[in-house]
Amino acid sequence: MKNNLSIKSVLSRIGSAETDEKGSKVPVEEVQKNLLLIYKDVYDACEKNGLRLFLQGGTLLGKVRHNGFIPWDDDMDLGMAREEYDRFIEIFDSVLGKEYALKAPGYKDGSDARFIHIYKKEPTEQFIDSDKTLCLDVFPIDYAPDNIVRRTLKGIKSNALMFIEGSKSFDDYCSPEMAASLKKSASGYINYYIRKTVAWVYRKKAIDSIQGKIDKAVCYKKKGKLCTSATGRWHYFGELQDSNVFFPLKRTDFCGIGAWTINQEEEYLRHNYGPDYMKIPPEHERERHF
Repeated sequence: MKNNLSIKSVLSRIGSAETDEKGSKVPVEEVQKNLLLIYKDVYDACEKNGLRLFLQGGTLLGKVRHNGFIPWDDDMDLGMAREEYDRFIEIFDSVLGKEYALKAPGYKDGSDARFIHIYKKEPTEQFIDSDKTLCLDVFPIDYAPDNIVRRTLKGIKSNALMFIEGSKSFDDYCSPEMAASLKKSASGYINYYIRKTVAWVYRKKAIDSIQGKIDKAVCYKKKGKLCTSATGRWHYFGELQDSNVFFPLKRTDFCGIGAWTINQEEEYLRHNYGPDYMKIPPEHERERHF
């Protein structure tokens, strides 16, 4: 399936629309439509290989609250059970490598995040930097140790590594304007210098190397009572829920395309977004990713 919106046309700012390299606006609806084109190809490949790609995060919230995308959303949040997630990376080249590129911790082409990113390749079989492309986000869902001591130590290690990685990313991308804004409040001032200090201490460590360590730290395949989407927005402990919230998965659809969803959608959404998850947030609180 061909993507009818050039990947190069989506750049780093989003308001009511994306801005392409010519300065013109690309409606969010166009971004969503082209994300669906990518999603369908990836979903079909997974189905043919016995892998289940399921809705989570803001994409699941959109399905439940809006019967599709959150109207202002500009990405897709998807999940895979750890064993299937690792298997997907193994077979990616053979099933999707002609049209798509993969970035993931430990993958041969390196990583640009703590989890899988899937990009549509350019017609030249090349693709540009991740902050200027459309991509799918796929998060691994890991079991957590039943033993509270082991689970606590694992979570602390995972979160510490994510803080280091996040601090290095902050140091790379923090603009003078962002720094000035942070320094206006006491908490922002403290946060700014803590992250800058951590980034300096680990200045010789490559970010993708730390991302690989994060992936190994969160990984836990032994089935238990709890699961976590540890590389999600709330990190190891914040994403921790009963395993029966996630599994067994159920068949559904998303915008007319086949999909899998988790076992207890309402419980998951209450946990991640609060009891008022069905309430539309005011415009100034609506999240944008680009």
